[in-house]
Amino acid sequence: MVVLVRRLSPETARQWGNPPSEGWESLPGWRKPFVVAEQHDTWGAEMAHQAGVSPMAENLIRRHHQQPAEATGGIENALLYKLWVVDNES
Repeated sequence: MVVLVRRLSPETARQWGNPPSEGWESLPGWRKPFVVAEQHDTWGAEMAHQAGVSPMAENLIRRHHQQPAEATGGIENALLYKLWVVDNES
């Protein structure tokens, strides 16, 4: 359902993906997958940081949905590009 809504109405998917201020428990069950899909990069980067990964790994996790202009501009940008490509193939 998340994939279909993102394709048909990206703004709706983003709105449904914002976590409520009153907490996760207040969400209806159908909305939780939208929040996870929208927040997973930020949440994943925060968990990786707490686990002690390198700053580059944390940044790659946080930015893996951001399409880089190209695979040039340093090792981090090259890795981000490869990660972005693979993530979009799955």
